[in-house]
Amino acid sequence: MDINDIATLIKKELGWKLLSATPKFLKKYRWKPKFIFFEQGTKNYIAVDLIFNQQLSKKIYEKEVLPALSENKNLKVCLLSPSEHEHSSLKRFCKKERIGLKIYSTYDINTIVPLSFEKVGKVIARRIKKEGWFPRVILDEVKKIKKVSFADLLKDLANKLAKNTSKDKQFSLIRKYINKILQSHSDFIGDTYPFMKLSNFESLLKLSNINNREHVFHSVRVFIIGCIIIDRFYDDFMCYYKEIFPGTKKINLEYMWLMTSLFHDIGRIKQKAYLIYMHNEKEENETLMEVLDEQMSKAWKDREYYLALGNVVELINHCCMKKEDRQPFTGFAIEGKIDPRLSGILTESYNKRISHGVISCFDLAADLLRKIGASKKTRNKTFLLYHIFPAIVAIALHDWRIWEELKPLKVFPMGLEKFPLAALLIYIDTWDDFKRDEEVKMSIDKIEFNQNQVTIYITWYKKRDYLEEKAKYKSFEKNICFSKIKFKIKISNEE
Repeated sequence: MDINDIATLIKKELGWKLLSATPKFLKKYRWKPKFIFFEQGTKNYIAVDLIFNQQLSKKIYEKEVLPALSENKNLKVCLLSPSEHEHSSLKRFCKKERIGLKIYSTYDINTIVPLSFEKVGKVIARRIKKEGWFPRVILDEVKKIKKVSFADLLKDLANKLAKNTSKDKQFSLIRKYINKILQSHSDFIGDTYPFMKLSNFESLLKLSNINNREHVFHSVRVFIIGCIIIDRFYDDFMCYYKEIFPGTKKINLEYMWLMTSLFHDIGRIKQKAYLIYMHNEKEENETLMEVLDEQMSKAWKDREYYLALGNVVELINHCCMKKEDRQPFTGFAIEGKIDPRLSGILTESYNKRISHGVISCFDLAADLLRKIGASKKTRNKTFLLYHIFPAIVAIALHDWRIWEELKPLKVFPMGLEKFPLAALLIYIDTWDDFKRDEEVKMSIDKIEFNQNQVTIYITWYKKRDYLEEKAKYKSFEKNICFSKIKFKIKISNEE
């Protein structure tokens, strides 16, 4: 988007009036904001700065902007950042200095930190429930599972999790049972190592006082919740995959989901490992970034990564076809060419560590391809084509940081019937914030099933926490398209 488009978007979404000249009271400062708006019906001037990749000049803000705010009561400052960029550091800064923060996409603007005069949706405070890492409402729903093949193992796990709510005990249980479920398919050759490695890495980050969200319990919750939803719409999901893979008879849907959900965040390790070596996690180090980019790009010289890239690109393009145009999916032929547009987006996202989903996808795929190649057992090719590759494609597409780039290729907005498990992963990943910061900020209250719809009801305990996540819900609604089955999110205590 160019500058004029952004100004037009602000006027449309926020109703502010753009000023053509700088107000006299701001001319004495060296700081020159990108835009200055006026809120009609008030005396508020809003100075807007565009920020990319958290590149904020704190020197200018400390010497110029903060004094300007304290000297002019009608002046407000708002930072505006693209939605595909990371903005956690900006969020902390804005909260501290009482500056507004908004993120924008091609179509809309979402508030992360509201300005003092802005009216925002009210969230009524609720009493925090004392639960383990798995809310009771989820564990109760597991008892109703009928069609998923490893239903008995899931029910046994849910019963034990309900009785043992300590972190250490629940971690021990999920490690034991997830390994059993992984081994339930005779053709799977991997293990829980990437999953458990993520747990060890997060412990290391915590010891290094580096901010990081929890992903291990989250991944298992995503898996369990997905099994609950798949079980209710099992035949519909199977119909989708029979249309994606015409002529295919043997598809283990729930095992495909197991790989998708369990390993979708393992790329966080490569994405954030460099922070351990930084004196200050917020500082910029261009030399280090260039070295890391070069190291990451070497992956494509490995045959397994190259094969994974070819198959991921082929399968995404295959899924985007009209169902009447699809032929039986045979994977990527080594002699063929890889679509440069799609492969370029994916490789750049991997090399520059933009998307943890893309990193997770290719690291998992390469690991499994390497193990399959080294195995003396004869492996069923359909397991590779119709289980591993659909799972890693769903993993690659779940991270919102590449959605805008994939829109011109018609991957997004994503149709549920074209990418069923990717849409399911995005849905659950959008709202499962339960104890993600090892703190209870929200609760999962109810999962409601109608004939063709699943609705999740969640409660946020504080309005500010809810506002920070609200943008995700809007992005989900705009980027996932539904047909027969519909996924909905309801904030149970929002007025």
